[in-house]
Amino acid sequence: MPPPRLADILPAYRPPLVRDRAGLMAVIDATWDELDGFVRGLDETALLTRVPGLGEGADTWAVKDVLTHIAAWKRNAAEVARRQADARTRPVNGFPGQVLGFRTDAFNADLITRTRDRPAREAVVDHRAAHREALGALAEVADNRLLSRGRSRLWLTPMIGHPAVHLVDLRRSFGR
Repeated sequence: MPPPRLADILPAYRPPLVRDRAGLMAVIDATWDELDGFVRGLDETALLTRVPGLGEGADTWAVKDVLTHIAAWKRNAAEVARRQADARTRPVNGFPGQVLGFRTDAFNADLITRTRDRPAREAVVDHRAAHREALGALAEVADNRLLSRGRSRLWLTPMIGHPAVHLVDLRRSFGR
């Protein structure tokens, strides 16, 4: 099965319209419930299944690598949230790599290289811990730093659009 076309996945990255923190949290919770519900149904063998379209050749990512990747980006969003919780800073509306000053492709490549040999169950534990960390950081951010014109700020993408896009990848790897 061919990987999804960029035009097909970009809508998932577009921040959803929300009216307030409660609406934003409802979207984050729904995204989390869907992803973690999928992960709960996977055994050790399934966590090692290769995910088509992510990585290349021998470096194709496994499900556990995708979870590690999502967790790392949630931690990046948490770092931006911690910075945004400081009222002395200016509100930002950029993706975490832009805000934190690093290149996305280099970050991703280094992450997978460093974590390739980690046990699959450890990736699941990390996936859940990163989500809790991000929620804790978001709780400290003022509403006007979470939302901009009825949309979540771009640095929140790792909490919403990013996991949704990769859930499509994960389902595809199991023919779902």
